[in-house]
Amino acid sequence: FMVRDEYKLFDEFLQKPRIAGESPNTLLLGHPGIGTTVWLTYCLLHRMSRGQKTALFCGKGKKFLISGDGARSLPDDITALQNALLKENNSDRLILYD
Repeated sequence: FMVRDEYKLFDEFLQKPRIAGESPNTLLLGHPGIGTTVWLTYCLLHRMSRGQKTALFCGKGKKFLISGDGARSLPDDITALQNALLKENNSDRLILYD
């Protein structure tokens, strides 16, 4: 899987522990065709290989929670979805949206 060096740097940045008081949220934006979907795929594959919890949103009705135990669909109802993600409280959790 050939990726840009920047993808590896961004992945390393996401793996670093956050400083107290610093927001744990990171937003990656990009114009169509610039490589955001490729990075999301790269990130997802690496997190899956490490067994890290990852919520993946990839279009209407396609929501999954992926972990070392496998993958499961997430509910469409926003309250149930929030509850499911909060239940999986983990500082190592990452939410990917494409």
